[in-house]
Amino acid sequence: MISTKNISIMATAAFAVLLAMGGAQADPIFSDNFNDYAGNQNTNQADTGLPVAYDGTLPGWTAAGGNAVHGVQVGSGNWAVMIWDGPDAASVNSITLQNGVAANAAGKLYTVSFDAAAAVYAIENQATTSSDALNILVIDSSNTVIDTFLYQPGAWNGSETFSDASFNYTGNGNGNVTYEITGAIPGSATFSGAVDNFTVNTPEPASFFLLAAGLAGTALARRRKKAH
Repeated sequence: MISTKNISIMATAAFAVLLAMGGAQADPIFSDNFNDYAGNQNTNQADTGLPVAYDGTLPGWTAAGGNAVHGVQVGSGNWAVMIWDGPDAASVNSITLQNGVAANAAGKLYTVSFDAAAAVYAIENQATTSSDALNILVIDSSNTVIDTFLYQPGAWNGSETFSDASFNYTGNGNGNVTYEITGAIPGSATFSGAVDNFTVNTPEPASFFLLAAGLAGTALARRRKKAH
């Protein structure tokens, strides 16, 4: 059994790690805001009037599926990628990172974060529904999928409103990894959603703070119990 003294020592050590890190977020291992997207801007998004484009190119990523890559300009020079599920499996959009990222040390935890929203092109009935989902795959150097994450941005409500999303995966040590963003429901003929600001990092220092706070709380509770 861990003693109150040992718990206190562990809590102190955890706080020391936090202070040593300065509470600052390290530079991301990988990040792309998709603002280098370039496509055929032929119309405006339904409801919002934002510029939308298709058959686009995205440096560093390989696109597949019908008219990929779709994009929406949510601000001046600020593009987000839209994923189209298409009427059949062959037309489902996907973008796959071309060069491997050094974020796959065996047993190490990594965090993938991104902004996501429902999406639509110019036709309202192609809008994201409540059942549509984005699918994020983590793929090692032998082309093995080591993790997947489904994110449902929710039904289109007439505005391109982004929310924060994230998930963790554990590296398997098999070379660098790539990431694929695709749709989860082939044949739906709707947009799975829009993605922006894709980032890969190690967990934030807040994790250490929560650990330390929990240990300190446990130690305090045991001390109070002994006092009574």
